[in-house]
Amino acid sequence: MNKKVRITLNVGEEVLSRADSLALELGLSREEVMELLIERSLFYKKLSDNEKNMIKGYAYMGTINTQMANEAVAFDNEALDASEEYLAGV
Repeated sequence: MNKKVRITLNVGEEVLSRADSLALELGLSREEVMELLIERSLFYKKLSDNEKNMIKGYAYMGTINTQMANEAVAFDNEALDASEEYLAGV
C-alpha cells in the first residue's frame, strides 16, 4: 500500500460540486474520488493515440448500439400489439 501524502488543492466551485456529486453517486469520499480521477487521468495520459482512438470508437459504437436496440424494442412492441389485437379479434 502506498503511503498517503496530504496535498492542498484549489478547484473551482463547479468542479468541486461535480466531484461531490460523483462521490455521492459512487459511495466514495471526496478524497477517494479525487484520487481516482487523478489515477485515471494519469493512466489515460500514458495510452497511445491508437488506444485512445479505440476507447472513443467503442464509446461511439455503444451509442449506436443503444439507439438500434431502442428502435428494435419499439418495433417489437408494435408487433406485439398487432399480434394481441389479432388474437383478441379486434
